[in-house]
Amino acid sequence: MANEKWIKQAAWIQLVMISGLMPLANVKAETPETLDLRAYLEATLQYHLEQHEYHVLDQAERLSLEDGQRYFWPKITARSSYDEVTSETFTVPTSRNVLSGITTGLDTSWTSWLGTDITLGLEHKYGRQLGKVSQGIPEDKLQVDNFSIEISQPLLKHNSPFYNRLPLLRAQKQWQLYHINGELGRLALLRSAMLDYLKVQESYDRLQIQKNRLKHIQSVGDSVSVLVEEGRSLPIDRDLAQLDVRRQEQSIASARQVVHQNQYALTLPWVSSDNIQVVPLTSLTVLIDWLLPVLDELPLANHHPEYRKQQLNLEGAQLEERARQRDHWPELSAYYRFEKDFRERLPDEENQSWGLRFSYDFFDLKTREDQARLGAEASIARRNAEDQLKRLNWEANRLRQSSEASLAELELDNQVVELSQRAVAYELARYSEGLASYDDVRNRQLDLLDRQLSAQDTSAKLARELIELAYNHQWDWLNRLP
Repeated sequence: MANEKWIKQAAWIQLVMISGLMPLANVKAETPETLDLRAYLEATLQYHLEQHEYHVLDQAERLSLEDGQRYFWPKITARSSYDEVTSETFTVPTSRNVLSGITTGLDTSWTSWLGTDITLGLEHKYGRQLGKVSQGIPEDKLQVDNFSIEISQPLLKHNSPFYNRLPLLRAQKQWQLYHINGELGRLALLRSAMLDYLKVQESYDRLQIQKNRLKHIQSVGDSVSVLVEEGRSLPIDRDLAQLDVRRQEQSIASARQVVHQNQYALTLPWVSSDNIQVVPLTSLTVLIDWLLPVLDELPLANHHPEYRKQQLNLEGAQLEERARQRDHWPELSAYYRFEKDFRERLPDEENQSWGLRFSYDFFDLKTREDQARLGAEASIARRNAEDQLKRLNWEANRLRQSSEASLAELELDNQVVELSQRAVAYELARYSEGLASYDDVRNRQLDLLDRQLSAQDTSAKLARELIELAYNHQWDWLNRLP
């Protein structure tokens, strides 16, 4: 009883301690881990699901390459079996034979670069034979060792070093394709990460515009209150100014929510993304300044992973087309086989055979169809590679011209924003002198907001084009960021 009471007290104390620590654990869990742009890109390469899928395939791809490299290695197989065969003869009297035993063997085969197949076999048989069981004939034990060798050499086709190296060449192409896909995936992933980060930066800059507008509206509201107290403005203007402040506060809350949503979306495709928050830059202008050097670089379309992937597909298609060039030829091969049985109670037995094998399918349309299809696939792959190279060069020129146009447009937008700011100040001064209404001031403020948001859109468009151009130029973002 005493032990049960002590156990209950200990459990109660433990429950109280856990309950007391729970709020601290929640507070700690709710504290976000902040990442700057560089840390965000590094974490994306580490935790993104696409990178995880690429890396988990590494072992399988390595084994596939190793299997192709070992194609010319001897293949050794061990085997063992137990068999029992019963045969009956329906005569008078009925007789029945029973053969049973264990067979073990070791086989090895090797293929040369000329297609020569050499097969060696070692086999040991051990069993028993029961003769006419119904007549009581005693069992007879069997023990046989067998050695065999067979050599086969194709003479018309499948006897070239190129054809017999196909497994190795295919494995090497597959390994190269795996690495190119990894390089292309990494490049595309960083581009997507930068575009997603741009959404955060754009929404953050819009939030700052709304905050600055709130400060200006509050300042105007204070001026309106002074004018109302002095009798130089109507009380309705003060009420409208206060309403504008509340509306602007609501706009700020909505803009802040957009920032949080974009920040959360950054880590959605990550394998591990517990409570992480990406911190934007001070302004989009900083990001654009980092990206502008890409306009001074020359495109390297010949080295882009998209083109190299198409080029590798072309090489693979040409490889398969060349491999099937002789498939419609007749099959002709020479062979030699030697086999010897070493038996325990009976004389040894030896067999030799050699000859030529010939076969030809007169109506093998399927083979010619496959050859025509492989030729067409090689032609398509060649056109795809050429088209990909043209597209990359065209896209680089388009992005460069569009970026330069956006840069010039942004300079004009900034000048318009500056003029709009001066117009708001001028209209506010006229309102203080009684020469303008409060609606005139509000209209100037709305015009300024529209100009600022328009300039913001142009900045985001420019940054987006520069990011795409950096992808075209294969930027290594982690080494490019200051």
